[in-house]
Amino acid sequence: MKIIRVVFIALLAVNLIGCKPSIKEKQTTETQEIDLPAKLLTVSLDIKGMTCEIGCAKTIESKISKLEGVTESKVNFEEKKGIFVFDANKTSKEKIISTINNLIDGKMYSATDSKERAVCSKECAEKCKHKEDQKCIKACAEKCEEAKKETK
Repeated sequence: MKIIRVVFIALLAVNLIGCKPSIKEKQTTETQEIDLPAKLLTVSLDIKGMTCEIGCAKTIESKISKLEGVTESKVNFEEKKGIFVFDANKTSKEKIISTINNLIDGKMYSATDSKERAVCSKECAEKCKHKEDQKCIKACAEKCEEAKKETK
């Protein structure tokens, strides 16, 4: 009788701990994320509202570097620019811009893509070409920036 009991317990243990993956293991395997190869992109942003190197530029640099997917974060206070390298599979240019714009209750900083501004400035320069008037170009650029803010 003792031998039958030992064999029964052994068979039960083998059945419970056997080679088949448990339901929990199957679920974990099915829900694991597939690691995609990094798709690194670089974005250059114009950043308005910075008043100092340490309190502003370094804060923005630090906050953006903590976003998932950001591999490099450099903010130049004097040039009012930030250059960010990120994995497009994990974050986006829009997320970086939004994060900067929403720092300090969204009242302090304004980030825009440098390329968009360059295109706008070029359009303004073309429009005011016949005048070659810096006031015209500046006014046109300001209207262009306002229009972009309204569409966001």
